[in-house]
Amino acid sequence: VAGIDQFEPDAFGISAREAAFLDPQQRMLLEVTWEALAEAGIPLAAISGSRTGVFVGISTLDYSQLQAAPTDKRSLQSFTALGTSMSIAANRLSYCLNARGPSFVIDTACSSSMVALDRAVKSLQSGECDLAIVGGVNALLAPDVFISFCAASMLSSDGRCKAFDASANGFVRAEGAGAIVLRRLDAALDRNDRILALILGSGVNQDGRTTGLAMPNGDAQAQLMREVYARLEIDPASVAYVEAHGTGTAIGDPTEAFALGEVFSAGRDSTRPLVIGSVKTNIGHLESASGMASVLKAVLSIRNRVVFRNLHFRQPNSRIPFGELKLRVPVETEPWPDSDRPAVIGINSFGFGGTNAHVVLAENTAEISQRFRTRVSVPVAQPDTTPLVTGRLLTLPITARNELALRELVSQFRAQLLQAADDDLPRICRTAALRRTHDRFRLCVSGSSGQELAEKLMASQNGERPQGVAVGSVNSSPSNLVFVYSGQGPQHPRMGTDLLRDEPVYRDWVRQCDARIAEHLGWSILAEMERPAETSRIDETRFAQPALFTQQVGLTALWKFWGVTPNAVLGHSVGEVAAAWA
Repeated sequence: VAGIDQFEPDAFGISAREAAFLDPQQRMLLEVTWEALAEAGIPLAAISGSRTGVFVGISTLDYSQLQAAPTDKRSLQSFTALGTSMSIAANRLSYCLNARGPSFVIDTACSSSMVALDRAVKSLQSGECDLAIVGGVNALLAPDVFISFCAASMLSSDGRCKAFDASANGFVRAEGAGAIVLRRLDAALDRNDRILALILGSGVNQDGRTTGLAMPNGDAQAQLMREVYARLEIDPASVAYVEAHGTGTAIGDPTEAFALGEVFSAGRDSTRPLVIGSVKTNIGHLESASGMASVLKAVLSIRNRVVFRNLHFRQPNSRIPFGELKLRVPVETEPWPDSDRPAVIGINSFGFGGTNAHVVLAENTAEISQRFRTRVSVPVAQPDTTPLVTGRLLTLPITARNELALRELVSQFRAQLLQAADDDLPRICRTAALRRTHDRFRLCVSGSSGQELAEKLMASQNGERPQGVAVGSVNSSPSNLVFVYSGQGPQHPRMGTDLLRDEPVYRDWVRQCDARIAEHLGWSILAEMERPAETSRIDETRFAQPALFTQQVGLTALWKFWGVTPNAVLGHSVGEVAAAWA
């Protein structure tokens, strides 16, 4: 990993002195977790105090060994233990996020992050947590493990991982980190989250006794896969692709291939063999993070509906009867083999101590999500999300932890705005306002088009402050907000009609109020609100009070939709009713 020694501690509330004692694995986990949450559109404030679980796969302690190596033990400081303890890799994430769900690390060697994923899935299913962060990390900082693996003839002598190839001669150690954010499907649908893929199920087992502790057990691997698909009621013959563990070793590859053939070949048409590949041929073996790498590759495959090529596959391993096992290794990137079916991918991850994990991912289609939804529920009524009217003033807030990061973000948003379609602009602004963490350094621009917003961003970069541009910073302490609801008096003819036209959320809630008022009072509040001044009865109490309540409900819903939520409410007269509702 380039720049593995580089870290920005103040971004995570860590002092520079303490950061020097942090294992780079902890640093990388912090960075990729922040990126994963940003990609998921989850502000850090939404995590604080929540039942968010943290599950991390990690298995090496090179940095701890390096810190303990000097003969002068006075170099060890109060930060040493927390900076190098394996458990803290997960616990520090929970601490920084103020996450209150389960938090622990898994060490099953090469299957660590996949077993962590399995634990996260089960924690979500049991209701132990409402959101789960799953990470995997590996850093290669000392020669000790290299030497041991070389002595055991595990590593490739030519620096290539050639899974399933005749010339396969071992794996290549690699380092890196990855993180994903998981939520129960019903909750993700209710929140209108962007769902990258579905985890249909997972399982873990153990090889037990074999010819040697590090020797794989094909029967155990096959048993695990059979159990997972049986539990999901999925015919293995319907699966088109499996992301294999595929380390490129003389024993591991044939063992896994036979296990795959045993499970997936039954009932499979020989003209439609199971496609198998391994991300280790692309980036090497990330060991404790390798399962996470496999998951990320599988998600990309599902999103793009392609099968990625397996590198270094020139001559099939003669110990693997591919035809008989109905297996095929892709030598080129190709379209998804089942064009008429949702993409379903199985993923293998095996630890060299015998702990095996298998996960099943699928494309998020209506058919699959309905079948595997985690609870019975009625369809959620989503507000009308029709794009805002042309010419509507849009507001884009951008924030960062420091001025340099803010400038970089402004450049990124400017490039995005120049390429965005008009219909995408409200979505971009809404995501920036509601699904990004609001940090200290802030810039906000308003405009009616992507071009205008981009021009104002450019002006701000040049130190200009035209109308519609605001720049500043805030302290870290949150402000308390109070909504005050007035009594009768401020009503006026045609109040709220612009909002009815321009704001789908406001319109949706006003229509709901109108339906209930018409049911009990026998007249339409919408009709009264839209009457011209000459015929308006809005000043009559019997019309004014229901109209004010409706207006206040619509405005409250709109403010909350924009991410403005009160800490307290106060009402006067009829305003007390809306305050109680809020």
